[in-house]
Amino acid sequence: MVLVSRLHPIGLVIALVAAVVGFLAPAFYVRFLRQRRVTQIEKQLVELLPMLASSLRAGFAFQQAVELAAQQLSPPLVDELSLLLQDVNLGATMDAALQDLGERVGSPDLDMVITAIQIQRLTGGNLSEVLDQVAETLRERERIRGDIDTLTAQQKLTGLILSLYPMGIGGLLLLIMPDVWTLLFTETAGWFLIGIALGLQALGFFAMRRIVNIDI
Repeated sequence: MVLVSRLHPIGLVIALVAAVVGFLAPAFYVRFLRQRRVTQIEKQLVELLPMLASSLRAGFAFQQAVELAAQQLSPPLVDELSLLLQDVNLGATMDAALQDLGERVGSPDLDMVITAIQIQRLTGGNLSEVLDQVAETLRERERIRGDIDTLTAQQKLTGLILSLYPMGIGGLLLLIMPDVWTLLFTETAGWFLIGIALGLQALGFFAMRRIVNIDI
């Protein structure tokens, strides 16, 4: 873009923005895909736990209950359950396989389920009742998350607009008064001010996202 525009200020701005986006976009995309997968798994946990509890009440062992549930669920949770069963079949203990499952997925809800199962396996008790209680807790957490997302949607949109509109205004002024605004791209002080402005915009954006991102 710099070569095509022949060092025109607008070309330099576009090139700078494209370079930043090109550097950050892959990491954000991978993080988005990972978070979406974790969210899908957490929603499927509410289906998994009653299945396991029902199988345990019917007299199945825990591993058999997991195998039965894996036949009825869909990806991505069924993929993780298949890996869990594969680890056990290859000689790993159920506790070790569950621990690897939690580390692999990285979901707080799944960690809660695994912790409850491991505690019950150590202390004894009715695992089916424990799973029912955990399922109820997860359903309540999911309901609260939905309420929070609804309440913070407007604030998230406001933060995005406040982060983007100064750059839009700056581009518009550059088109209207190029003789004045080109000094920002031709003088050392101008580049310094642009760097400060972009840094503050990025800091403000992430600060607002952090404020409205409420963990349950």
